[in-house]
Amino acid sequence: GQQDVLPNTSVEWNIACDPEAAGNLNGNFRIVSNSAISATVNVELTCAGQLGAVVTVPTSLDFDIVPIGGSQTRTFALRNAGNVPIQQFSAAFNNLQAGYSFDTATLPDGSLAAGAEVTLAVSFAPLEAGDGGPVQLTFTALWGNNNANTTTAVLALTGRTGNLSVTPATVDFQEFRFDTRPTREFHVVNNSAASVVIASMDFASEIGTM
Repeated sequence: GQQDVLPNTSVEWNIACDPEAAGNLNGNFRIVSNSAISATVNVELTCAGQLGAVVTVPTSLDFDIVPIGGSQTRTFALRNAGNVPIQQFSAAFNNLQAGYSFDTATLPDGSLAAGAEVTLAVSFAPLEAGDGGPVQLTFTALWGNNNANTTTAVLALTGRTGNLSVTPATVDFQEFRFDTRPTREFHVVNNSAASVVIASMDFASEIGTM
């Protein structure tokens, strides 16, 4: 609003920059008065919104079906989507008993510049039928003056355990005439929570037995 400025005095205003996104923000502060010399004065304003933002690309990984005792590895990018460096990285699972693993020694040792990224890997190696399922791997980094700000990213992991067993484990045809064709029954049992597709079946036999 209107403000009177007495002769040989001054007034002051406090102007704050409150950017809603990272990057430069420009503006103009205009003073309009009845001064005979400078009726209109424009004060150019500029500030930079800083943001350190760690993200994963992609945001989720699917390991599909992995047999017990097997292992699958997937790669992803850890990226700084902000405009200032980020550093002091850490990573943690929300479930340590599901068969997933990540080597924290592969995280950036120093800072990650704005727009830069590193390629990392996470593995799924189920040891029992209950392993797998949805698990979150959360990455944390610090940025700003004195590392006072925190940024986090969540990588969603999904894996299923495949486990087939045969009952009985041994099929004994015993003795029979060479020109007969005895049959025996056995069962392939899926002990996991996921559907398993049997792609093929074959015999590995001694000569003259099959």
